[in-house]
Amino acid sequence: MNYRAPTVRSCEGIARKRARQAEPPAPPRKTQDLVWWRRRFRLRILIFSQLLRLREWPPAPPTPNPQPLLFWPLALALVAAGCGYHVAGHADLVPKDIKTIAIPAFGNTTVQHKLSQLISEDLAREFVSRTRYVIVADPEQADAILQGAVTKFDSGATIIDPVSGRATGAQVIVILQVSLTDRHTGKALFSRLGYEFRERYEISIDPQAYFDESGTAITRLSRDVARSVVTAILVGF
Repeated sequence: MNYRAPTVRSCEGIARKRARQAEPPAPPRKTQDLVWWRRRFRLRILIFSQLLRLREWPPAPPTPNPQPLLFWPLALALVAAGCGYHVAGHADLVPKDIKTIAIPAFGNTTVQHKLSQLISEDLAREFVSRTRYVIVADPEQADAILQGAVTKFDSGATIIDPVSGRATGAQVIVILQVSLTDRHTGKALFSRLGYEFRERYEISIDPQAYFDESGTAITRLSRDVARSVVTAILVGF
């Protein structure tokens, strides 16, 4: 076998070939080439994402969450109870045969006689606006009688101005006795002793701008009493 020694030119060619294989590909030199490569890369990503969506088609229907459906009726019921409102005519304590209610004037053992009259009027107005019961004037013509009395009335300062030493805020405290009785059987359908209510009001220290807010506070307190008593009878609190 004849051996042929490599020439210098063949060795240089082999070296250049191996050097080209070992070198990394040169990056694009022109801006147009770089933009083209970026667009091509983004296009591949878009195509790949579309293929993944096609594999998952059709999408699964969303699973309904029953928690909000259960939450809203409960929340509305709590808000209605907290605000003092109730569905008209749905009373748990009052029997079905009670159709008419009489509300005589409340008794009063305090010096604030106006309050007992206001409470009786506001109670009648509250029953008419919120329930289906008919309010009658004669207790002998009623199925049930709502009676009560103001047993304590007190007012006192709650805020004192440090400069003048005069009261700038006061509070009215009233304690009641309330009962609802079935006139036919004499059974007590609702009874509350020591029913306490409070109402605050401001007092101006400027003599020229002074206005007695105690009367307005008593009016607000009477309406609060009516709302609370009717709500307690309807929902059984």
